[in-house]
Amino acid sequence: MSLEDVKEDILQKAKADAEAIRKGAEAEKAKIIALAKAQAEEMRKEKEATQKKETELLRKKADAAGELEQKKAVLSERKRLIEEVFILAMQKLQKMPKAEMKKKLESLQKKAGEEIKIGTIYCNKRDKDFFPGKAKDGKMSGGLVAESQDGSVSVDYSFETLLADIKEKKTEEISGMLFG
Repeated sequence: MSLEDVKEDILQKAKADAEAIRKGAEAEKAKIIALAKAQAEEMRKEKEATQKKETELLRKKADAAGELEQKKAVLSERKRLIEEVFILAMQKLQKMPKAEMKKKLESLQKKAGEEIKIGTIYCNKRDKDFFPGKAKDGKMSGGLVAESQDGSVSVDYSFETLLADIKEKKTEEISGMLFG
């Protein structure tokens, strides 16, 4: 074997080794790229899932906030309507015919008399004639405030107080009747 043949043989072997190394590097490169792509896809899916969860959470929060605002608006409107009912009740009491008003005030006076010995009655100007000699002007829409003879005790049966008491004690019941 001549030197030229040995040289050619070595070059062929080196080329074959280089080609094997190149193919191995190409295969390793393909594995690394495939692994990187798989990792990138996994990261993309995780990020997408996280974003989906965050979006759903934000949507739920927005829905809950919307529902809360809606409930507040409904409650506010109900409260306004109940208030309106009491305003209308007060107006109806104030417009009560004189004979009916007299009966109502006599009933309130009797009720107050069961609690205290009445000395003075405070009522609005319109109703003073119903209590000759006992009535003084009270700044109220209707009803009466009875004061004991010594002035130490008073019983408030003014329409404002009576309606406020009804409102405090019966709002839930009234709400049920109005809004079923």
